[in-house]
Amino acid sequence: TEKEFSSYIRAFKEDNENDALMPVTDYIDDEKPLYVKTDSNLHITGFLDEATPDIRYVSGGIYGLNGQALSLFRQAMTEGLSRMRNFQRLMIGSGLRVKAYPFSKIIDVDHESDIWKAEDLLV
Repeated sequence: TEKEFSSYIRAFKEDNENDALMPVTDYIDDEKPLYVKTDSNLHITGFLDEATPDIRYVSGGIYGLNGQALSLFRQAMTEGLSRMRNFQRLMIGSGLRVKAYPFSKIIDVDHESDIWKAEDLLV
């Protein structure tokens, strides 16, 4: 919702501890979800292609990145990383502090029918 997104933007702007603040959701409606492994404080410890019993969230496809995280893009391009999920893994592998920010529902818009789902969410 707009309220959730506004709260997320505010939290990102005020966050001086983490290099990235990544929206996540436990609502899974995606062809290839990226599962997000977190610790008890919502620090992200891994991004996985397959679900495991201890994983509650999937990536929301929204990325709040500080300068430290953004500086990894050059390395990602040099290494030929072609998908955002691989960049997310690079952040974890590089020791950046990446934290999850739970949303109630995020719709991944890949198909026309997803637009209708997203519009229904906004009503």
